[in-house]
Amino acid sequence: MEGKLKIIYWNASTLRGKARRVNAFLQDHRADILLVSETHLRPSDIFKIPNYHIYRKDEVSPSGQVYRGLAVLVQRRVIHQLIPVTEYGTFQALGILINVAGKIMRIHSIYRPPGTSLDKMELRSLFDGNIPTIVAGDLNSKHTAWHSSKICTTGRILSPGRWFQFAFYRGVDRVA
Repeated sequence: MEGKLKIIYWNASTLRGKARRVNAFLQDHRADILLVSETHLRPSDIFKIPNYHIYRKDEVSPSGQVYRGLAVLVQRRVIHQLIPVTEYGTFQALGILINVAGKIMRIHSIYRPPGTSLDKMELRSLFDGNIPTIVAGDLNSKHTAWHSSKICTTGRILSPGRWFQFAFYRGVDRVA
C-alpha cells in the first residue's frame, strides 16, 4: 500500500439493514479500512459491501439474542491478512495485518462490555513486538480528558499521561 491510508472507526449499534448506508459512506469518504463495534449480527446474517473484504466476530447469547460483535472492512486493493482471533477475558478484538510502504502494521477493532473490568496486560498484548499498531474501539470508558463528566476505573487505566498514549499510537507517525 502506497500513499495515505484512511482508517475510520464506527460504533454501529447494529449493522442490520445498514449495508446501503455503509456502502455510501465508504464511497463518499474513500475509506480503506472501516473498524466497527457493536455490529449485532448473527453468524447467518448476510452483510456485503462491494469491493470490500469483511471480517466479523459475531456474538449470540445462549438465549439467542445478538449483541456486541466486531467487524473489519478492508478495501480489496489493500494487501492484508486476518490476524488469528484470540479470545480475551475482558474485551473482544478483531484485527488485520497490512503492508504500508513496505512495513507491516497491525490494526484492531475492539470492544469491552460496560460494567466489566479491563485487564491492562491483556490490552497491552495487542501491542507486543515492534510492529506499529492501531487499536480503535469502544472500551466503555469515561474520563474528563475525553469530555465526559465523570471518570470510571477503566478511564483511569487509559487516561492520558499513562501508557495509553504510548500504546494506542505506538509506531504510528500520525493520527488525525
